[in-house]
Parts: sequence; C-alpha cells; structure tokens
Amino acid sequence: MGKVVIAQPAASQQARSSDSGLVLVTGGLGNLGGLLAQWLVQQGAQHVALLGRSGKASSLAAQPDGGSVFSSDACVQMIMADVAVAEDLQRVFVALPRQAQRPVGLVLHAGGVLADATLGNQSMAAMRRVAAPKSVGAAGWQLAVQQQPAGSQVFFSSIAALLGSPGQANYAAANAALDAAAQALQAQGVAAVSVQWGAWAGAGMAAQDAQTAARVERMGMAMIQPQRGLAALSDALQALHAPGACAAAHAPAALAAIPFRWPAFLARQAPVPAFFSEFASMLPAASGAQPAALRPTQPAAAAAAATVRLAAVPEQVGEAVASILGRRVGEDEPLVAAGLDSLGSVELRNALQVGTLP
Repeated sequence: MGKVVIAQPAASQQARSSDSGLVLVTGGLGNLGGLLAQWLVQQGAQHVALLGRSGKASSLAAQPDGGSVFSSDACVQMIMADVAVAEDLQRVFVALPRQAQRPVGLVLHAGGVLADATLGNQSMAAMRRVAAPKSVGAAGWQLAVQQQPAGSQVFFSSIAALLGSPGQANYAAANAALDAAAQALQAQGVAAVSVQWGAWAGAGMAAQDAQTAARVERMGMAMIQPQRGLAALSDALQALHAPGACAAAHAPAALAAIPFRWPAFLARQAPVPAFFSEFASMLPAASGAQPAALRPTQPAAAAAAATVRLAAVPEQVGEAVASILGRRVGEDEPLVAAGLDSLGSVELRNALQVGTLP
C-alpha cells in the first residue's frame, strides 16, 4: 500500500543508455556503419566513434558536423583503427574515453570481411583474414575491457554460424567464436549478446554482391530491410537492459535475426531437421501419390521408367543452373565459362540432392 510503480518503455531506457556514454562501432566506416551511426544518433546517442581499417579517417578530434543524417548536436568521429591490432585497440578503447571524458556505454562489433572458397580451396591466410575482425578482434576487445569497462556489447554474428554456409567454413567459424564470446561474457556478468544476422539489403557485405539477393531467395529467405534490422537490434539492446538480463538464465547469449520464408526454406530440407520441427506445419503437405511412370512393378515398366528419368535429366539440370545463374545455358556450354563458380556448383549439387531430379 502506498507504492506507485511506474514502468518506462524499454526503448527510451535504451536511448538514454546510449546518450550517457560513448558508443563505439567497429566496421563503422562502411555502409552498415553509416546506417548504425544514423540510427544511434536518432536514438539519442550524443557521442559515436566509427572505427574501420579503411575509408575516411580522422583524428580523435570531434567532428562538428557528421553530415545531413546526423543531428547538429551529436559528435560523430571517424577513426582508422584495426581491431585485430593491439596498439590500435589500446589507442581507441583506452585513450578515446579519456579524451571524450565519458565512459564507453555501448560497443557494436560490426566488422567483417569475406574470403569464400570451398573447403578444399581454403587457406590459412584466408582463415586469418576472416578471423581478424571477428574472433581475433573480439578477444582483443575483452583484454581492453579489463582496463576500460564497457556498459554493453553487441556482436554482429551471422546466419553462417547458425546453419552453416557453402564455401564459408572460415566465416562460419569466426562468427561462431563471437557467439561463444557473448556467452562467456554473460557468464562473467557482462551485458553482451551475439546477433546472428541474415543478409542486409542496402548495407553490409552481402549488399555489394548483385547475385546475393537471388541466392538468398532461392534458399528460402529474404534480405533484411534496414528498418527491420534496426528494429531487431533495438530488441536485442532492450533485452540486455531488462531487469535480470545479465543472468545467463534470463537472457540468451545468441539471437537469430533472419527473415525466413518458411514454406520455401523447409521444402529445401527434405526431410525437415528436428531443429526446425516447430515450423514443419508451415510446409505444404505432399500429395504422396507417385506418378505411374515412377512406380514400376514389372521389368518392362522399370526399363520404361528409367528411360523417362534419363531423358528428364538434361532439362532439369538446365533449370537448376538457370535458377542459379539467372539465364538458360546451352547444353554444350561449359558451366564454368557460363559463370558457375565453386560456390554455385555446391548450390547446384544441393539443389539436385534435395529432389529436383526424379
């Protein structure tokens, strides 16, 4: 009796937490970094530092005008720094908060590079290149955090860590390391979460590949529209700031933000793995009736059915190739010359194994 409890919306709490401290964004000098900076300022962040290995860099001095997308009273800095280099981390993570005279309130680990190749063609150099801004950078951040604590940390992981991805064994491993880092930090009482993103539309590495959208569509997913992706990021931050969120029992260390088209996605699984069993009801029921030509009961019928299947192979392989390349390929045209790379060949093999051919 006599108590009045006022619950404030989590979104406003998140905005104020960004406003109270410095926000660091790794991989911040690319398209995704610019999108995140704009969103952070709109959420009320007053001091944002965008870190990147390349792009337009500035000194640690504040930028008075971050461009038309930023409010006039926001301080947005662009700093050239490699998170995989200890000296750069020391300079940014320790020196910058002192110069800004405010603590680090939030770190968004959004950096990443690709070096795709089938497993037999992977190299140690490619593994190191992909791991540098991901697992190596995350490990370096944790050493820096011991000297300069951070309020919250969000790792930008990938669907590759959740489902795997043909030709991206190095990328899947590097992002899985981010998921593990978030779990380890939560166990230590740090507010951290790893978000397994799908491909972003208009931002991120996938947006730079013209064939990515078509490939994502064929896999039964959609590109993440920027506003929906930012809304998912907001939800992840709200979960970190919820009461008891730092307890491992209350807050998941990894979240998936992927726009699945479930009927199309599940139809490619054949059969649906137990991991997706809760969504199996979205898959249209198969008729179960097999064409008479495919139900041979006598030797003559079996021979006729085999002839039908053999005749259908070139056409169905051609359709599968066309779905990957976006055009028909002549029967005598080499697939490599037509543009089917090693990753496309893996996708073709998977499509045929799923059941394209009778």
